[in-house]
Amino acid sequence: TIAYEIKKADIDISGAIWSKDRFTYDGSKKSISASGLPSGVSIIGYSGDRATDAGIYTVTAMLEWDSNNYNAPQPLTHTWEIKKADYDMTGISFRNESFTYDGKMHYPTLIGNMPVGADGIILDYSFSSGACHVADGKVAVKISFHTASKNYNIPAERYSSVVIMPLGISVDWGETSIYYNGERQAPGAFAEECAVKVSGASVNAGRYIATATTDNSDYFIVNDRAEYTIMKAENYWTVTPADSVCYEGRRIALIGEAKFGEIAITFFADSEGMEEISAPIALGKYYAILTVSETENYSGISSEIISFEIVEVLPVSFLAEILRSDIRAFDSLTPNDYRCRVINNDGSISEVDSKLVSVVYENGNSFLKRDEWVRLEYGEFVLTLPVGVEYANYDISGVKWTGATQTYDGSAKLPKLEGLPKGVKVVEYVGGEQVNAGSYKIYARLEYDEDNYNEPQIPYCDFLIKKCPVNAPLITSVYNGRGQIPESGDSLYTVSEDKKYTDAGLYSVLVTLTDPANYCFKENSDDSIYAVFQIIPATLSVNVSNVKLRLFEELTQVDYVITGGTVYNGDIITVTPYAKDRQIFIRSDNPNYTFDISAGRLIRLPYPTARGAALIMTLLLLVIALVFALLTALRNRHRIVSGIAMLKCRWHNRGYKAPMPRPMEENVVSECDIGIAESFDMEIESYVDNSISLESDEEIKDTSIIDESENIAIIDFEIDAERADSLITDSLAKSLINREGEIIYTAGSEKEIINVDVLSKNFSAGDRVDVNSLKKKGLVSTDTAYIKILGRGSIDKPLMVYANDFSLSAVKMIALTGGQVTKVVTFKERSRDEKD
Repeated sequence: TIAYEIKKADIDISGAIWSKDRFTYDGSKKSISASGLPSGVSIIGYSGDRATDAGIYTVTAMLEWDSNNYNAPQPLTHTWEIKKADYDMTGISFRNESFTYDGKMHYPTLIGNMPVGADGIILDYSFSSGACHVADGKVAVKISFHTASKNYNIPAERYSSVVIMPLGISVDWGETSIYYNGERQAPGAFAEECAVKVSGASVNAGRYIATATTDNSDYFIVNDRAEYTIMKAENYWTVTPADSVCYEGRRIALIGEAKFGEIAITFFADSEGMEEISAPIALGKYYAILTVSETENYSGISSEIISFEIVEVLPVSFLAEILRSDIRAFDSLTPNDYRCRVINNDGSISEVDSKLVSVVYENGNSFLKRDEWVRLEYGEFVLTLPVGVEYANYDISGVKWTGATQTYDGSAKLPKLEGLPKGVKVVEYVGGEQVNAGSYKIYARLEYDEDNYNEPQIPYCDFLIKKCPVNAPLITSVYNGRGQIPESGDSLYTVSEDKKYTDAGLYSVLVTLTDPANYCFKENSDDSIYAVFQIIPATLSVNVSNVKLRLFEELTQVDYVITGGTVYNGDIITVTPYAKDRQIFIRSDNPNYTFDISAGRLIRLPYPTARGAALIMTLLLLVIALVFALLTALRNRHRIVSGIAMLKCRWHNRGYKAPMPRPMEENVVSECDIGIAESFDMEIESYVDNSISLESDEEIKDTSIIDESENIAIIDFEIDAERADSLITDSLAKSLINREGEIIYTAGSEKEIINVDVLSKNFSAGDRVDVNSLKKKGLVSTDTAYIKILGRGSIDKPLMVYANDFSLSAVKMIALTGGQVTKVVTFKERSRDEKD
């Protein structure tokens, strides 16, 4: 028998198909169902398959299957949707409106009726803004829609506009007939709706037009203009003229004022008004009549005769004030510290020069703290003023502590206070003297004038006694062949090691201060430091024997004897000999010993060893060979220079390709041309074509002129400085100068400069050019003795040029045309006697 199993099969429901799953809300109920299930599977019910309102739903089908043979299938679910509907907005619009101002907010007007949805909910709307005043201008209004329904989409926003027009109003004009009052005036205007302003006001009598306006843009005035009249006014005295008192030096001001116009005054010497006078200025009694002339705006007016008297201006009272608010003890007032004035009998107030006012203090010549008043005196006037005097402050700007920082030395120390002002002295230094290193606060208790001065505020002293700095000790000993323990030998230090040191040398040992509270090492701030322990080599006295050496023989060994000192424990002494000042010394190779030497004498024998003699002969032969080589090089120096210049020229023109040479007749090249060509290391036939770079064949003339009598080739083309510089280097040009030192005799002593283009114009091919030939042609003065040739212009013929100096451009130009350049020396021409 065997046990076996038949497993349940899986059900594939992936082929299920749902009915329509996208709807638009219309108020009716919507449903969804599934089909296409495999055989043996059926739907026995749904959940979430029906809905009316807009939204997203999930439907689940409840399945029935053969559960004995099949596994449960995957849940059959599906998402479906009822979309929101759109409101019917056809026939709906908002009209742009204009309204006349009425103080209310206005909006665009709705045309049509707002739609109602299938769910019975009406679409509502609102405005973003409106217009109330004319100043708002044309207002753009956004219309937004909103609804409580969840089944309808909200329509897009719309835009419209609204504008407010001003409202026309009438004003009530006041009295239009008014009397002149000396000021600008116009009739009044009033409106209930808004404030009104009137323009067109006038001053003088006459007929005028007034205009009413308002700043409120919501209104405009219908009856904005009115005619009005300003009538002539009746003049009268507002202050009746009466007897007066005037003051000397002041303007005559009489009692009396009129409503309108300027008052004219007529002066008289008598009370009857018979003797008219000009305006008086002297003291005395006078008479006057006040008159205002009639004008188109007001009537004239005249007073009865009145009397007035001119009296002297005199001070009647004294005023003064202290300008300082910070008076302290021992201060005194200066003229700038107070202000004084007098009141005159005419009511005027005059300033008084403060320097003319005397100051009297309550006690002495300045203020004291207890003073309560100060008196000012000016002529017959005396004025006592109350004062408040504060305590004075001592000037402590120069006060300082000295000795605030000191160094420990075992004695008692204390800083001192110096620079105290007069009247202040130190009673006690609080904190007292200190001995040990550390930081202390020291105060000074002072004695001072407590009646008149504030207590001087002296800061305390941060008194510092620094630790005494000491150097790390140098502990020394002498080599004795045994181990040594370093000992400080000073009560300030203790050595913190017990290691033994044997050989001479420098060792680092740790030392510690015995009193770290008052001492410190200069090198660091620790209580301990590594110091040097030095074992000095032992000294041996040594006698060195005399030594004889032959020439070129070296010092190798010497004989010596130890005459003093001790060699410890069988130490090995090895030495190195050396000579100094014709004496023989030895140096110890054992670092534990040093020598006190009695030197031996060095004796040099004049004859060498065989090896030394051979060395002398070799050196002598080398010197002779070197001298011979230098003489040979000096004799052939021109060839060496020319060779170097030729190599440089070849390198400089390494990329240059010469054009094909033109046919030439025999014997057209002179020895001069051959020499130049050889210095270029070129073939004679190609020399002419390689001399310059021609742009075209047209630049080459048809023929060359040959002077067979002198065997000179005349090259028929021109050379200028630019072409010459491009073809010949400076070093090569220098080598082309003949420096044999030919001597030319001539008269004169002046120096002249000649350019090659002048030579080319005035000499023929092959001519000799020197100072004398230049004088014959009149190219230089007869007093010329020195000639320098420069490379200006161009040259087209070969010339034999003899001069004292040449520019390198001139040398190149003359050489490239086949000429020769020779440096000469000129001497004053000899007389016949000298020649004989």
